[in-house]
Amino acid sequence: MERFKELDKQRGTIEAELQMIIEELTSGPNPAGLKGPLVDAEGFPRGDIDVYNVRHKRHRFACLQTDLKMVMQEIENVMAGIYAETKPQIPVPAPVFQRPASTAARSSDPGADVPLLVKVDDPIVLDMAPFALVDSVQPGTNIDEAGLEAYDSIVSFGSANATNHRELQAIRDIVMRNVNVPIEVVIERNDSDRFRLQLTPHHWHGNGVLGCLLLPYKHSG
Repeated sequence: MERFKELDKQRGTIEAELQMIIEELTSGPNPAGLKGPLVDAEGFPRGDIDVYNVRHKRHRFACLQTDLKMVMQEIENVMAGIYAETKPQIPVPAPVFQRPASTAARSSDPGADVPLLVKVDDPIVLDMAPFALVDSVQPGTNIDEAGLEAYDSIVSFGSANATNHRELQAIRDIVMRNVNVPIEVVIERNDSDRFRLQLTPHHWHGNGVLGCLLLPYKHSG
């Protein structure tokens, strides 16, 4: 946890400097911007900006972006380790699997291969706050196959949770790094029970590899 706090502090420092550079390069009467030419139509350095300073800031911005990716990757790894340590290590009887009602209804065959949800009773996971809401699910996608339904709340998505999801950007990063690789997801259904499931991102006939619309979870009060 100490390493996580240290990395999270680094993340905050990097993001703050990135924001300062963005504001500096995109504000004012003649902003240079983060990209674009630094010479005029005749090929001479622009006289309305400090070209040297802009080049320096752009280079610094690129370096910070690389640093941020490395820090976020390490945060993800640390969080995965912390999350794994919270799981019960004592052998327990086989968990009770539950078929989602709407998914089980897709087939009249009792032995049909349908997604299985494992009910969560870990007090640490039960105490975690949801951070995303499944607004809609496209049929035939990996989300649909995994058993997620519209209005399910996301409690954790891989290593992403309410403390580090970065306005849901962490979900996108995790998905893109794990195409065709199972991701553990914890959901809350009907504002009551919580379940753990496996979701494997993969390409389908539509756009992207997730096949659903996720919205930030808004807590009441």
